[in-house]
Amino acid sequence: MKHIITSIIISLLSGILTTINAQLTLDCESGNRGVEQSWCWGFGAISYTSAKSQVISGDFSTRSNSMSNPSITASWIKTPWIIPASGDITLDTKLENGTGTIKQLILSYIPYEENSVSTSKEGNPVTFYTFDYPKSGNSFSQAVQKIKTTLPDVIVKNQKPVKILISFAGTGGSNRANADNISIPGTYISNPSDNCLPQTTEKDTDKDGVPDKFDQYPEDSEKAFNNYFPDEKTLFTLAYEDNWPAKGDYDLNDLVVDCQSNSITNADNKVSQIDLIVVLRASGASFRNAFALQLNNVPSENISFVKGNRIKNVELFKYTDNGVEDNQKFANIIIFDNFYAVMKHPGTGAGINTDENAPFVPYDTIRLYVKFKEPVHISELAAESFNYYMIPNVLSGNRGKEVHLADFIPTNLADPKLFNTYQDISGTKKDNGQINYYRTKSNLPWGIQIIQEFDYLKEKTPVNDGYLDFIKWAESSGKEYPDWYRDNQKNRNYEKIYSRKK
Repeated sequence: MKHIITSIIISLLSGILTTINAQLTLDCESGNRGVEQSWCWGFGAISYTSAKSQVISGDFSTRSNSMSNPSITASWIKTPWIIPASGDITLDTKLENGTGTIKQLILSYIPYEENSVSTSKEGNPVTFYTFDYPKSGNSFSQAVQKIKTTLPDVIVKNQKPVKILISFAGTGGSNRANADNISIPGTYISNPSDNCLPQTTEKDTDKDGVPDKFDQYPEDSEKAFNNYFPDEKTLFTLAYEDNWPAKGDYDLNDLVVDCQSNSITNADNKVSQIDLIVVLRASGASFRNAFALQLNNVPSENISFVKGNRIKNVELFKYTDNGVEDNQKFANIIIFDNFYAVMKHPGTGAGINTDENAPFVPYDTIRLYVKFKEPVHISELAAESFNYYMIPNVLSGNRGKEVHLADFIPTNLADPKLFNTYQDISGTKKDNGQINYYRTKSNLPWGIQIIQEFDYLKEKTPVNDGYLDFIKWAESSGKEYPDWYRDNQKNRNYEKIYSRKK
């Protein structure tokens, strides 16, 4: 969800100026720096460029003046006033040619001086990071440089308004620098209607440093911002085939759920709690299947509690006192342990909601809450990388069989003896040295994630019979036919897709 925080929360077009999870970003895609200036960004001897040789990503990047002056005030980008948060400043930059003697990118912070006689109330810049563009012999590299450095603790702990100054300096030659994808941890507090000065001090009931008018949890110091994935009004679909490591009937309807996650961050841009909505839609399976989430790199012991899941219907899973699965290195949450214990079979037909001749079973919704003991920075817990998976045939007593999305890692309870059997190539290496997981030699997955509600297949109908471009999309590793799932007569056979309306 992209939004700006000013005197009220104002929604803007994507790619202009956003505060996401207390993160200030500039990607130049407005194509007109005047748009950003209206939201209190500053530019000194900086232009926007659309020249292909100069653009780093998208359609536009910034372009500095000739870097022949060592001063930090010669050519620069200046942010609006922000309240800084812990985390890293990141940006992409490159030089346009190889000439010159010294070429530098310099980062400084500008403190707010309320009693200053200047109308801007800007104090003297304090430099905290200098990057020397790399050189080979007498020529500078023109490759894209990915800059990453941590905001100084002194300004993060101070929690007073600052601006970040990005300067392009140097000596010799006529070289210029391009920059793009600027991201800075902090909450936007400039007021465009008041000479871009910081907002006046506002009520902060929970004393977390976020004014109540911006704080979505004004009475809870552990929470400040909602961060929905995909967004506040949209759910995505996960659909799985339970015959792994065999391809089976490949109808990808053995477990179909819609999900939406909300990673709730505190004032320091760290996730303190995850709220998850899971809507059970269909199970075209004779097996009894479970559904789970592994939070990669989050230790099991860092979970305070798990609430709302539907478990203890089967004996296959063991749990710790905090609600995660026992004997797991990373936090594993069993969302439900038996689909058929949550949604009841209608008595006729194959599976649940995959046979149009059988009664439709109303969807069931699970609301899950996962609380952290120690909050995790949002950059280390991207919602689009949550590791959802299915455990097939939970009545068999075999906990080691798991079905993840392609190239998502298994849990440490997965049975590696099943890897690289039947059609699966898990455990083998790609050309780049990375490990394959949960895909066939031709890149077909056993699970898919669609960022919208997905119209799944009728029972025993291979997914490629209903979606004519699916195989070509999968075999190209997603590079071709990215819209294979869209509602389009050219890529769908509607007779093969389940419809509850019939």
